Amino acid sequence: MEGPIPDTVMYTPSVVNTPRGISTDITLSRATLRNLAMRPQRRKTEQKLEALHQRDKEHLSEHDWSSGPLPELYPTYEQLSRECTTDELNVADPTACS
Repeated sequence: MEGPIPDTVMYTPSVVNTPRGISTDITLSRATLRNLAMRPQRRKTEQKLEALHQRDKEHLSEHDWSSGPLPELYPTYEQLSRECTTDELNVADPTACS
């Protein structure tokens, strides 16, 4: 889905409903909106991971194994994971009351 991320759910409960059913429906709708809001960040994370994977693949194929241990490459997967996790936590909840 491209374009603006929805931030509103129009909820109309069925004629026969329970408070728990309404609560569950609203929770699921909020989770769906949150998931949609996270998509751009997830795409960025996937691109960064692919770039790291490609870098490592090229490095391993070009490295002379007889010359000693592999040099440490930066960023590491752990560093990237921490960065991406922080970025995901900073994505605002589109259903939070401001």
